[in-house]
Amino acid sequence: MKLGPNLTLGKAFGIDILLHWSFFLLPLLVILLSVTQGDSLGVTGLWVVLLLVILASVLWHEMGHALVARRLGIPILDIMLTPICGLARLARAPDSPRDEVLVALAGPLANGVLAALCGLLIWATGREFATEPDAFPGDLLLTLFWIQTALFALNLLPIFPMDGGRVLRAILAMRLNGSRATELAARLGQTVSLVAAILGLVYRFYPLTIIAVFLMLTAEQEIRQHRLYPDK
Repeated sequence: MKLGPNLTLGKAFGIDILLHWSFFLLPLLVILLSVTQGDSLGVTGLWVVLLLVILASVLWHEMGHALVARRLGIPILDIMLTPICGLARLARAPDSPRDEVLVALAGPLANGVLAALCGLLIWATGREFATEPDAFPGDLLLTLFWIQTALFALNLLPIFPMDGGRVLRAILAMRLNGSRATELAARLGQTVSLVAAILGLVYRFYPLTIIAVFLMLTAEQEIRQHRLYPDK
């Protein structure tokens, strides 16, 4: 474990795993919210464990991207984990829209496989697929099932630069040049993100608004990048 601007957690399958320094703000926030709500030390500890489970789930997701990309001959720089998302950083873009689809789908499918395994274990033990708040985070297997299911479903939404948006971009790139395909996919994603941001404000679910704004800004950055370096 190496300290620096980011924390190097180690390697997995020869790939460096980095933790962005800002991630440490997240457990502090979780502990603060739990304490202010009057939770016991045990419950606070469970929320921290839940946070670690989410971190591991995101790493599992990004490892899916990385391993498929490497299988396609694309070198992997590292995997970066942040408070909002993870990112498998590739040395170059996939060679074709088909390869981009394969790399993009690998992450959600990794979560889907784990969700299926957890679901089978829950079914085999005769338990119910509860969704009541009281079931979380105490039932770790049930919590893991719903986390994997959520990551699988949400990442397939056509919101660029999420995986579903990258699949959409790749499909468009089969008919259009890369820059035009990126702009169309990104604009659609920004529209969906704007709706999500407004819903987050209306229903006071502010994490949704924060993530939606982050996605809108990231999509805009991708558009500008492709305008600066258009496909030849």
